[in-house]
Amino acid sequence: MLYCPEKGYLFTADSLMNFKSLTDERRRYNSYADYLVTSVNVDSELARTERHALSGLAEEFTEETHRTCTIFGGHGGAVSEYRDGRLVVTGTVEHYTHAGGREVPEEKP
Repeated sequence: MLYCPEKGYLFTADSLMNFKSLTDERRRYNSYADYLVTSVNVDSELARTERHALSGLAEEFTEETHRTCTIFGGHGGAVSEYRDGRLVVTGTVEHYTHAGGREVPEEKP
């Protein structure tokens, strides 16, 4: 986690993300781990505690500065602002796929 209190930027990696901002394809892909191993967290209680702490940090920033905290979450989620206890997408969500897709180059002898 990285936090810049001067700007209100919170980089949370996979600990806090805006699932509503994910494309249908990304949502399906992210659900595979839950389906295959029942949980993506080694310690679900710790993960929940981390999410609450990060939300609390964003809430504290908003209360002290009267500005919204910008959340840069993980798993391809959009940049979001923390408003009224929720993550709200800022800007436009765009999906990028490289023109070559995920092709693996052939090995040369």
